Amino acid sequence: MTAAILLELLVPFVRWLHIAAAAVWFGTTLRGLTIRDRLEASGWRTPVLLAEGGQFYALEMRPGPEPRSAFLPLRWSAYFTCLAGYLLLAEGYWLEPLPRLMGADGPFPESWMAVATAAAVPIVGYLLYELLCRLAARLPEPLAAAVFGIALVATGRLLLAIFVPRAAFVHLGVLLATCMAANVGHHFAPCERKLAELVAAGRPPSHPCRQRAALRLRHNAYAMPVALALMMAGRMPLWLPPASPTLFLSGLVLTGFAIADLLAHRRHRPRRARLAAMGLFLGLLAIIQAALPPSSIRGPAAEPPQLSDVFAVIQRRCLACHSQAAPRGPAGGLALDRPEAVAQNARAVAFAAGYGASMPPGNLTGIDVAERALLRRFFESGTAAGGEDW
Repeated sequence: MTAAILLELLVPFVRWLHIAAAAVWFGTTLRGLTIRDRLEASGWRTPVLLAEGGQFYALEMRPGPEPRSAFLPLRWSAYFTCLAGYLLLAEGYWLEPLPRLMGADGPFPESWMAVATAAAVPIVGYLLYELLCRLAARLPEPLAAAVFGIALVATGRLLLAIFVPRAAFVHLGVLLATCMAANVGHHFAPCERKLAELVAAGRPPSHPCRQRAALRLRHNAYAMPVALALMMAGRMPLWLPPASPTLFLSGLVLTGFAIADLLAHRRHRPRRARLAAMGLFLGLLAIIQAALPPSSIRGPAAEPPQLSDVFAVIQRRCLACHSQAAPRGPAGGLALDRPEAVAQNARAVAFAAGYGASMPPGNLTGIDVAERALLRRFFESGTAAGGEDW
């Protein structure tokens, strides 16, 4: 019991530090890309003026570090983000694979097979990423971005066929974070050390690793918004659409790439920023189209469902977890063992089990399409009182 209490206290703390480290990592990555692109646009002649906290800093490109110069240890934000992500992944999915990782109709006869496959996803994904980097090294930047985006969507579709939707999205985000942290550890840090060694030896800091590191920095800046969005999927029911996951993933990737491009180039490359804004609009349109079920496009049904019919679905599909009699108490503190409670929390029920596919976990209770539509129609009829999201 003491271990369980300590785990409950530790997980929010690790999640908090994980988010803080990710914010620092994203900020430094995007700032590095923006500074480099603006210096490049000026022909490396005009310093970039940075205003921060009432102070002004002139940033310029140098061929290499000065002897005995000190580096800001910002790369540790990348390492800690990735490490904390693995700890949260193990606690949230691997320690309890059924139903969090695999559904009742999943391809794994044993739960350990699902955990082993999930643990292999970041490793295999990173190896494929390195292979793709070598194959796409000579492609123009827009074409290379399209190749990486298609590969990312295809990987997500494969994970959706193996794991439950929430686990598939989160594992895809962890795969991206692994690739980004590996770029920091295998390209940025070694290149910085190599250039520092050349300067210390009195030699010019010229090495092919500089171009490779600059390219991987761009990869990290564009992958970061997508990774953050995928990691949020575990808490966003509508980000787990049951109908069009390929369209949704495509919109998510396009939106993330466009956000990074806008943040980096919105001022000094207006034409490119306009193209990024168009990509952002198309990406958001794809996300909305994929998330909306057909009933929401046509409007609510003429005859709203009765509360008794909705409560019957809840009794069959949800009370194993959301009941006062559940072994660990009602999941998330939400008890649905009274019709009044279902009416009060109709919004939460509709968004988690009607519009989205996050509930029931792994669909272990076998809720079908008609029952999900019933929950949506009950909320759309105006009978719903609200309720917090699961």
